[in-house]
Amino acid sequence: MPPKDTLILTRRIRLLINSKDKDEIGAVYKQVYSWQRACRKAANTITTHLFVQEELSEMIYLHDGTRAKLADWHKDRDGILATSPQNTTYQVLSKEWKGAVPMHIMSSLNMWVTKQYRAGRDALLRGEQSLRSYGNALPVPFLSTDIKRLQPSEDGKGYTFQLFGLPFRTFFGGDGGEKKEVIEKAARGDIKWCTSHLQLKGNRIFMLAAFECPVERAPGLEEGIIAEASLSVECPISVTIGTHRYAIGNREEFLYGRLALQKARQRVQAAASFHRG
Repeated sequence: MPPKDTLILTRRIRLLINSKDKDEIGAVYKQVYSWQRACRKAANTITTHLFVQEELSEMIYLHDGTRAKLADWHKDRDGILATSPQNTTYQVLSKEWKGAVPMHIMSSLNMWVTKQYRAGRDALLRGEQSLRSYGNALPVPFLSTDIKRLQPSEDGKGYTFQLFGLPFRTFFGGDGGEKKEVIEKAARGDIKWCTSHLQLKGNRIFMLAAFECPVERAPGLEEGIIAEASLSVECPISVTIGTHRYAIGNREEFLYGRLALQKARQRVQAAASFHRG
């Protein structure tokens, strides 16, 4: 069997609050939007701390003893941190939001923002781009293990589940067959459900559900086999592999396609005769 790779598949699925109680629905909206505001502030806090840590050596007005390695002093005597570099920002988030926001959200956010910062770190330090900031549209991350009681809805058209104790149900709409199939595969364990996000737009809540899917890798090419292609009017493409010759298309198809392109070009030119280039 050919070797397999994996790809991350993301689907945007609308979520409805699985309740008929108006007070409960309002409380869920209030809770989710409070998470979004906390994530926006936390993401900017993480970025600021990471940048300041990087720039400590450039702050010449500090005492020389301050300009030391960004490492855990328990493991490196030149280190100035009381913990690992990645855990520094998590401790800041824990002190500020523990008890108000599920820490799985803050942990996922910390890893994601840190990854984004490191991806643009070199350009940032060269002064080629500014420090990234996050606005209100920042999605709320959560782990796949945070989804509890995932099961088909009573009408069989979607799924119901709980996320940090909040009741939701999926709404796939008329063209959501493929999205429903992906959820079914994840529920069966055929594909892996990865860290996903909640996206808030007005009074609508969407789940940016991410899945890790296996993909069969195409077999490698054999260097000894060479395919030569030639173009002509009589036969648009001729491919020669060893002693075998294959023709793709014919003269009539080529001329028909060419005339169709010419007519389309002429229609565009006529329609745009009074437009500037």
